[in-house]
Amino acid sequence: MKKNLTLLLTVLFSCTLSAQTISEYQKKQKAEMQKFQQANAEGTNQLQKEYADFVSKRDAEWADYLRKEWEQFSVFAGKGMPLKPKPRTIPTYLPPVKPLVPQPNAPAIKPIVVQPVVVVPKPTPPPVAPICKPAEDVINGNTANINFYGRSFSFVYDAALAKCALSTVSKEGITAFWESTSACNYTPTVEKLQNAKLEMKINDYGYFLLTQKLAKNLYPENENTSRLLTWFLLVRSGYGVRVAIQQNEVVLLVPSNQQIYQNSFLTIGGVNYYIFPKGQGGSLFTYDKDYASTAQGVNLNFSNSIYFAGRKTEKSLSFNFDNKPYTIHVDYDPDLIEFFKSYPQAEFSVYFNAATSAQAKQSLVSALKPYTSQMDELKAVNFLLHFVQTAFEYKTDNEQFAREKYFFAEELFYYPYSDCEDRSVLFSYLVREIMGLSVIGLNYPNHMATAVAFTANVNGDYMMYKNKRYVVSDPTYINANVGMSMPQFKGVSPLVIDID
Repeated sequence: MKKNLTLLLTVLFSCTLSAQTISEYQKKQKAEMQKFQQANAEGTNQLQKEYADFVSKRDAEWADYLRKEWEQFSVFAGKGMPLKPKPRTIPTYLPPVKPLVPQPNAPAIKPIVVQPVVVVPKPTPPPVAPICKPAEDVINGNTANINFYGRSFSFVYDAALAKCALSTVSKEGITAFWESTSACNYTPTVEKLQNAKLEMKINDYGYFLLTQKLAKNLYPENENTSRLLTWFLLVRSGYGVRVAIQQNEVVLLVPSNQQIYQNSFLTIGGVNYYIFPKGQGGSLFTYDKDYASTAQGVNLNFSNSIYFAGRKTEKSLSFNFDNKPYTIHVDYDPDLIEFFKSYPQAEFSVYFNAATSAQAKQSLVSALKPYTSQMDELKAVNFLLHFVQTAFEYKTDNEQFAREKYFFAEELFYYPYSDCEDRSVLFSYLVREIMGLSVIGLNYPNHMATAVAFTANVNGDYMMYKNKRYVVSDPTYINANVGMSMPQFKGVSPLVIDID
């Protein structure tokens, strides 16, 4: 009995001692964690203070630069579109009444080899990084509600940001505007803009339009001040956009990674700066330096689907292939179409390399792949080729718009007519998306076509490009199959457009 009692007391004492040890250990761990968190917070605060000091110093230097370093630059008129007006009617391939009977042991027809002029694609720059001072803890709750192509956003902003008046259209007035906006708590606004960019997956030009819309919301009655706020927010977002004074008006100078047509521009340090809104020729006053050495241009490319409100509009398209009628139903994003209406006319690679909306991509694959999956590779590409050739009405841009206009692939489902470069863009997209084959654009004098790299040898007109055999496939030569060039372009050497 005594033994059992002694054992029980020993166990109870051990448990009490163990509990005290655990409690003390937990207290020690908690104290160490609090000490670590305090040190971490102090370190973070120190880093933020150092960065805030750096930004403040940079802001002061920039303001001092803006006060002094303006000069006059000559402005070049906007470059015209490279394609001249196309013919009002396009040729239709008519097969011979009596098909040719191959002779035994007859030599194969030697295809035409066109030596292309190589265009080196421009690399996509890394994402831009904002250059903002740390946000203040309290912002006074002002909100701007923006509808951006069907998407609704609420942007919180410092009330002082909407009260930074432009005293005079001069370098002194612009410098004072920069100083007053830099004193505001602008960082939460920039962060919200960048979050919206990520949500919609818009490209740099979409971000430019979004920033512009917010600035107009804050300064609806003053265009010059609105443009200055656009400039300020874009600079804070890491872009090398500049401002200039032209005929007593503030204009934006947008450095683009791609050629923009029909916009006046000037060249500084080998970089083309395009004037927005579309400026006039002559000259303007601006400066020759960016706020940060890491400032980047505005990239017009986008290889991922843009997500606006998710709306869709359906269109039915009918065509014939192998003497059999087909009708397919495709969707397109009406908000994306409106976005494209605000897009500048750019070099062809922008259109060839652009993504469609998720709605259009899904509907096209669902409508066309059930047919192509039952065909061999050549027949499937011919099926897509005849679809693009005959399901859309042809009309030149001058007839439809009284000007030259290039389409993104999705725009063919919206507009009633299309021409050669528009069809080439859509066809190249379909072949890559549905067939997974490599395609290049062929820019002939006053005409656009494509060529496809098949996995097996295919007869017809072709060219060697980057060690691949590309067979001519013309989406505008009605009823022509793969390998058939328009008669007037046989043997003509085109400019090659790389398509990623």
